[in-house]
Amino acid sequence: MKWDKPKCIGDIPTARSGHTFTNVESVAYMFGGCATSSDRKSVPGPSNDLYKLDMSTESEYYWAKLELGNESPRPCARWKHSATKIDDTQIVVFGGFTSSKETPRLNDVWVLDTSKDVWISSEDSVSSGSCQLSLWEAKGNAKHVDCPCPRGSHSSALVDDNIFIFGGYGGNGYARKDFNDLHVLCTKTWKWFELVTTGDSPQPRSGHKSVYFDGRFYVMGGWNAVETFNDVHILDVDSMMWTRVDSASGLESWGEHRWNFTAVATYSVPYWKIFVFGGNSGILDPTRPQGYYQNDMHVLETIVDQGGELRLEWSRPIVLGNRPCPRSDTEMFYSPATGALTLFGGWSNCWHEEVYSCHVGSVVGPTYNIFSITSEDCDAPIGPVTGGSRMILSGKGFCSVSSVASVIRLVCDKGFIDVSGEVLDDENVSFCTPNFLKYGAVRVDVRLKIGSQSFTNNSVDFSYFSVTSSEETVAFGPGILRGNNVNQQTLFAIQAKDKHCNNRISGMDEFIVKIDHLGTDGKETGVDYELVDKNNGTYCVHYTPHFEGNYRVDIQFVGTFKGHAGSIRGSCFQASAVKNEDGKPAFMAGELVQQHISVSIGNLKTFVSDGVKSLTKKEIAKDDLKTLVSVKETLRGIENQANLFETSIAATRANLQYLKKEKMKLPHLETSLKQLEMTCKSWFNLKVMVPVARERISFVDSAWTDKIKFKIEAYSKELQEKLVLFRKNHFWTYFGSQDQRLSKSVIDNSLAEAKVELESESRLLEENSYLCDIFDLQEFILPCQGLVEEMKQDIVMMKVMWKISEDLDEHITTIEKQVWRNLNVESLEDKAKEQLKAVKSSHKCVRWSPTFRAVDIKCKDYLSTIPLISLLMSKAMRPRHWGALIKVTKRPDFRPPTINNDIILGDVLSLNLHKISNDVEEICDQAVKEEKIEQTLAQMEERWSKINFTMSPYKKQNSDEEIPLLGIIEEDFESLENDQLVIQSILVSRFVAQFRDAVTKWQKELFNVNEVFLLISEIQRTWSYLEPLFIHSEEVKRELPEDTTRFASIDDNVQTMLKNAWATQNVNKAFNGIGLAKNLEFLQEQLDLCKKSLADFLDGRRRQFPRYYFVSEADLLDILSNGSHPEKILVHIPKVYLCTKTLIFSPDSKSEEGRPIATEFVAGVGSETCSFEPPLPLNGKVEIYMQHILDAQKESLFQTVKRSLVRYQEQTRKEWVLAKSSISKNSLDPAQTTLLVLAINYVAEVEQKLIDISRGERNALIKYSEKQKHQLSDLIQLTQSDLTEGDRTRVMVCITMDSHSRDIVEKMNRNKVVSLDSFLWQSQLKHKYRAPLPHARYQNRDPNLRGPDEERAEIVICDAILPYDYEYLGNGPRLVITPLTDRVYVTATQALNLNMGCAPAGPAGTGKTETTKDLANALAKVIYVINCEC
Repeated sequence: MKWDKPKCIGDIPTARSGHTFTNVESVAYMFGGCATSSDRKSVPGPSNDLYKLDMSTESEYYWAKLELGNESPRPCARWKHSATKIDDTQIVVFGGFTSSKETPRLNDVWVLDTSKDVWISSEDSVSSGSCQLSLWEAKGNAKHVDCPCPRGSHSSALVDDNIFIFGGYGGNGYARKDFNDLHVLCTKTWKWFELVTTGDSPQPRSGHKSVYFDGRFYVMGGWNAVETFNDVHILDVDSMMWTRVDSASGLESWGEHRWNFTAVATYSVPYWKIFVFGGNSGILDPTRPQGYYQNDMHVLETIVDQGGELRLEWSRPIVLGNRPCPRSDTEMFYSPATGALTLFGGWSNCWHEEVYSCHVGSVVGPTYNIFSITSEDCDAPIGPVTGGSRMILSGKGFCSVSSVASVIRLVCDKGFIDVSGEVLDDENVSFCTPNFLKYGAVRVDVRLKIGSQSFTNNSVDFSYFSVTSSEETVAFGPGILRGNNVNQQTLFAIQAKDKHCNNRISGMDEFIVKIDHLGTDGKETGVDYELVDKNNGTYCVHYTPHFEGNYRVDIQFVGTFKGHAGSIRGSCFQASAVKNEDGKPAFMAGELVQQHISVSIGNLKTFVSDGVKSLTKKEIAKDDLKTLVSVKETLRGIENQANLFETSIAATRANLQYLKKEKMKLPHLETSLKQLEMTCKSWFNLKVMVPVARERISFVDSAWTDKIKFKIEAYSKELQEKLVLFRKNHFWTYFGSQDQRLSKSVIDNSLAEAKVELESESRLLEENSYLCDIFDLQEFILPCQGLVEEMKQDIVMMKVMWKISEDLDEHITTIEKQVWRNLNVESLEDKAKEQLKAVKSSHKCVRWSPTFRAVDIKCKDYLSTIPLISLLMSKAMRPRHWGALIKVTKRPDFRPPTINNDIILGDVLSLNLHKISNDVEEICDQAVKEEKIEQTLAQMEERWSKINFTMSPYKKQNSDEEIPLLGIIEEDFESLENDQLVIQSILVSRFVAQFRDAVTKWQKELFNVNEVFLLISEIQRTWSYLEPLFIHSEEVKRELPEDTTRFASIDDNVQTMLKNAWATQNVNKAFNGIGLAKNLEFLQEQLDLCKKSLADFLDGRRRQFPRYYFVSEADLLDILSNGSHPEKILVHIPKVYLCTKTLIFSPDSKSEEGRPIATEFVAGVGSETCSFEPPLPLNGKVEIYMQHILDAQKESLFQTVKRSLVRYQEQTRKEWVLAKSSISKNSLDPAQTTLLVLAINYVAEVEQKLIDISRGERNALIKYSEKQKHQLSDLIQLTQSDLTEGDRTRVMVCITMDSHSRDIVEKMNRNKVVSLDSFLWQSQLKHKYRAPLPHARYQNRDPNLRGPDEERAEIVICDAILPYDYEYLGNGPRLVITPLTDRVYVTATQALNLNMGCAPAGPAGTGKTETTKDLANALAKVIYVINCEC
């Protein structure tokens, strides 16, 4: 703990004592006390000053005196009162002493509201609720009183919602005494109770302190008129029983008697601590009535053990810094934010005015603490020094800090390392141990820090262990020795060691052990084993050898904990097993181990002894090469065997130490250990002798080294000359003097002579190599060794080369006798490749030789002939091709297979085909290509002889005659295209000469088929399209007489042509008729003339009824053809009137012309039937009565609108929406009429409300909004009733429109719209029924759709006024109208008003098309959606 004195500025209070000092977050309130005056002249006395200390800035504190004004209530001046914080906004002040003679002591209650910094009396703070006092009353532990006796120097503490007041000095009137009563003030009801307690209650006292936590009320210290105290009492608030804690009381625990001190309780996870500072101490002494003033700090630790028992212990931490001078009657508080105790003022024969802070973070710690540490990998809190172990810190309060950043510090004597952790929950933090190689494998203290708080004040232990190094780890035991018993278990141990060769003390290492039985046949069989981790650095491996023989044991360390991985020291090990009927399982202290230890130590002793003898010989003479060689052999042996012996020493030592540690009975164990250590000492002494011996022989060694070097250089030159002679032997040459292959006997003799010479040379080389090895001249002998090895290799490889040559000759001789017609070319090629592979596999040392080159050329010539033989055996070879080959080879005597059926392969090989390979390939390629052309033409002939027409019958009107419409299936047409390409490619081939006439013929025929088919297909389509019009349509005949006559002639020719072709059936034959193409071209021209005349005729009809422009030509012709029969054109009604499905005719009456009379039209969108008003006779031309249908629909809708507007005012809204005809049971209004009338009335009502607002009715629009909500609720209720499909759709659309209307009105209310001219209202799409204004568009349109006063339905938006067009829309759904929809409406209607276009833009699927269609519905205009593909 450390004291410091923070800098204070502002209105610093005067010196005082007996005040209160209460902390609320980052500020503190100081009240009252016995204070000096600011001018230091007035007599000191009680004060009611209220000061506020701002501690939000660490560098300096700011004092402010709170001036509350004369009218504000405030407590009277007092000191030695109590102040209790009950929450972050209220501080309760009780009692105290005054300077008044009438009321020297007080028992009033005041509450400081810290949110407003004002005083209020307790009566003004009464709040609802109950407190724990009711439970105490029920138990008889509490009784209601008016208030405690007036007092001061008492103590107070907050217990849940109650303030406990204990003891003090005072009384009513002139009475004066010390108290030990306990009163409670309930902060919910502000009522006083006196508690009845039991047990060993404290004696009456004042100047004491009390605190409360964990259900216990502590009272400590104090004094009275008789004695002083150094005791601690605890009240259990549940049982209301007092207990004096002897372990925390008395001189040895508490210390000297103490009163007028200050005490604060703080929570230090997981227990509470009580800090006590200053006060008076001693015993009552007349000479020193105030005792001795103190400035020490001691702490009462409240520890709860695992059994729940409370244990109190006093501690006196070391205090550093500038501590306050001794004093009493001061006050202090603890701030968790700063981790410091702060005190002000006090008395020690003078008053004090300083602020001191004591940083107790090292004692209290942060708001969390750690208790233990566990490993996720093992039971103990240990981990490798290389780090990487996942550990869990267990504790409490880890979630009390908002920050999730945590730091774990691992500390040892040499330093510390910090790592980050992860808070898992309130009681666990996970972290990964860091690499601690910097400090080594030591025990460390682990502490935790979360966020900006300090490290925990207690720590937990964690131990690092060193990691295994494969280079130092050893193995021992019978399992890696020779002589184990078959079918009896054996074992060995692995002792893990670190890089310093120290034994590891923990387990968890990973080893890969591979045990293989080495069979006599070379087969390796794996053996199962069991590896046991003894958790002390030793690992035991058990296995059972089931077969007699040798075993290989390989032990690999995998690098656990980032240790050095690899084979352990001495691996691989060689073990063996033998059959022994009396054999027993091996064990670590058995005969094998004893014998191995004895042999190992003995071998080392012998080696050391021999080495010492050799190295201690007398001086070596200059010419004594033999002795010099002996000494150098010894030195080399020591160097070579050093690692082997040191590994044996390490393994033997580990073996003996293991036996000793495990207390196994091994005879002479201690003796063996001593012998080993003595031998080790001798070994190391021998190693020390090595450099001495080298120095002793250095002079002689240098001289002999130069001599031997000179000798070897001369020998190397001699070998070079011998190599040149060696390369001139006969076996290197293939041909003899007469260009004939050397005989086998010559070659064998040459090889044998060379081999004998080389054996003699090898013996000489071995002698020289030994000397070079002894005198470290290996680099000088290496070239000589290379030359001899090269010559040895040459002899071996040349023997192989001559064997390959013999095999090749034998193979060629064999295959030359095969008959041509029975040849298997694949087999020939495979065997030839085998021969070439054998030649190519020859060693590079013989590739320079004439023998290799000759054999290689012969093999390649033979292999290159095989593909030519394969080509010549092709069935495509004709006599003309063989003749060309004879001409090229200039062998007129050669009889080809077409003449000589028994020709053999040797005859063909005699042509030396490999010399004319290009000519042979050209001839054979020509034969293959010509054969392919021949086959292609034959296939084409066969295919087109089977390709016939397909026919779809065309049935003429008013006749049973069927005209065949010809076609070709898709596969056949694809064949036509492919065959044309094939013929074209054949024509450009250089091999077409033999077939030019046939190919030219097919080119012409296929061209005719293609052209004629295209023409006849177009003619068929046009003819079948025009035939019903020109032959059977009287109207067309009447309107186009000349073209009708022309088409009659065309009709005869087309029918004749189609019938003849169908009778022929075959496509090729039919389409290659003489003059057919020209005749078809003429028919095509005539049909185009008829088609043009018909198109002009149809355009005239479209101009008469423009909606025909949006009907396909075929449908229009059908309409015109059947115009005199209205029943037949009903199928086309939805194509002309987009939302009309069909018409309903009167079954009982006809028109004057005998035509049907339409009485109703049925919706094509949704479910609805509407009546024509009046019924409509369908007389005249079709384009005329179709225009009448459109006009009649509009007139009928207009009549329903007029009636519905009247009915809307007469009926309730629900009745009006679902009104039905009593006769037809259909709705009185089409759905379209319902929506229009709703919209008209909505606009009229809103505008009327805006007018009412201008007349002074301010809430008119607000009331209308409420009305809309009721109307909407009525419609929603209708959907919950049993409705028809059409009615349900009608109601749902009404709800959609009403919802939008409601939203608009609510928005107008929010924006306080009060005028009709507001843009928010003007920008809405509004339906009105009125006489058009002068500036309205289309003033004279549809005069028949007007009311008696020229009223019409129109749409108004901004300055655009457009008439309602009454296009029938059916009974379909409508889009939900959004603010974006309203914006589109404004833009689009402005474009319509200005006779301009509108192009909504945006990503696909955002509603551009649907919004435009919905606007058309609102205007009752027809809309055509055309998808353009650009």
